[in-house]
Amino acid sequence: MNVPIFRVLLIEDSPVDARLIEIVLSDAKNADFEIVRAERLAKGMETLEQGVFDLVLLDLSLPDSLGMETFERLYERASHVPIVILSGINDEELAIRAVQKGAQDYLVKSADNEQVLARALQYAIERFRASETLRQREEHLRLLTEQLPCVFWTTDNNLVFTSSSGADKLGLDLLPQLVVGRSLYQYFATDDPELTVIAAHRKAAGGNSQTFDMRWRERHYHVHVEPFHEKNGRVVGTIGVALDVTDQMQAKIALEVTRQVQQGLLPKKSPESAVFDIAGASYPADEAGGDFFTYIPWPDGALGVAVCDVGGHGLGPAMLMAQTRAYLRAMAQTTDDLGRILTLVNRFLCSDGGEQRLVSLFFAKFIANDRVLHYAGAGHLAHLLRTDGTHYLLKPAEIPLNIDDDARFAEYVVALEEGDIVVLYTDGIVECAKENGEQYGTDRMLNTVRSVSNLPACEIRDHLFREVRGFSSIPGQQDDMTAVVVKVRGIE
Repeated sequence: MNVPIFRVLLIEDSPVDARLIEIVLSDAKNADFEIVRAERLAKGMETLEQGVFDLVLLDLSLPDSLGMETFERLYERASHVPIVILSGINDEELAIRAVQKGAQDYLVKSADNEQVLARALQYAIERFRASETLRQREEHLRLLTEQLPCVFWTTDNNLVFTSSSGADKLGLDLLPQLVVGRSLYQYFATDDPELTVIAAHRKAAGGNSQTFDMRWRERHYHVHVEPFHEKNGRVVGTIGVALDVTDQMQAKIALEVTRQVQQGLLPKKSPESAVFDIAGASYPADEAGGDFFTYIPWPDGALGVAVCDVGGHGLGPAMLMAQTRAYLRAMAQTTDDLGRILTLVNRFLCSDGGEQRLVSLFFAKFIANDRVLHYAGAGHLAHLLRTDGTHYLLKPAEIPLNIDDDARFAEYVVALEEGDIVVLYTDGIVECAKENGEQYGTDRMLNTVRSVSNLPACEIRDHLFREVRGFSSIPGQQDDMTAVVVKVRGIE
């Protein structure tokens, strides 16, 4: 039969008593005791720091310490180990004081106690471990209630509060001194006309767990109520927790509003042109993304196409995206020069003093009459695929917007031919990765577009997004993805 092995530090100056204790413990049937002895308190504390012990067996009368001071000095250094006092002094008052101060037991050296010594030590170890486990659980619960915006409580089967904690952090009047001994009806019968809270606690008292959301005193809570069982399984009340989710609810509402605003800003349909076949789409990674594309018509018939990527994704980038789009469209009404437009947009963004996020943008203007592409960019690339299989990298300024308010951006011009395809995109496409880190990449993107170059722009766009999503083995979308495909039509 396997028996537990306990390592015991014996602090005892008497060789005779020490030897007797070793003999008694060696005869124990239900446990094995490994004894390490120290003759002085100082040596014992030093030994304790150098090794791991299950228990300390302590004599109070030592050459370097006497009486309760011996225990107190040791306990101050070793409260993490159970201490049993084995003394030659039969003093009941001293024994009570020792236990009150933290000793697991107080045994008197005698022939009678020799027979129960091993059992007493084993009980002390098990009792200490059980209390330590309980202490750790209570500490964990305390930390949980301190760090989470939640309230814990218990009731009896009559729905009378028996405990409450955490209400002070939320500014609620459900403090223990106010609610213990009072009924839930006193708090929720008026504030909760539908009696959702009361009904949930009744069902929990009947043995059925309940989870629900509620609004109480201008705050939102996620509530869970469980039956409170005794050890024999009998339900003696309820235990509940309410998590304050007001901030999350407000953030969710804000994100939904932002998402709706964003979707409202994206083009509803592609512009019609006899010369250019155009199709674009944007897919945010979160409810509110940082990508956008837009079409800007000029009075002379030219068509502007812009693709933008704001660093990150979420609420902040989405708001900056909307701001950038507004500046871009406004400045496009003041000048035809794309470089000048980006210079002004950058100046406005930098002067706003908001969060300094990188804003990369590519702005293209397609001239139908001359089949010419004018473009300018800020840290953002685009590609022109020729019908002969070559491609032209449209690489303007490397510096993004919203970094340097003195930055200047230039406009470039390139001639287009029938069948040419211009691809404007954000890095969520080319940086889409597998679990091993391999990215979709620019070459794969261009080959994908080239493989279906005979199709209309909308089908090229859809095929590209399908291929990108099929490439990644990582669940979910890693980043916002936006692409606009512009194909030069033939002369009719």
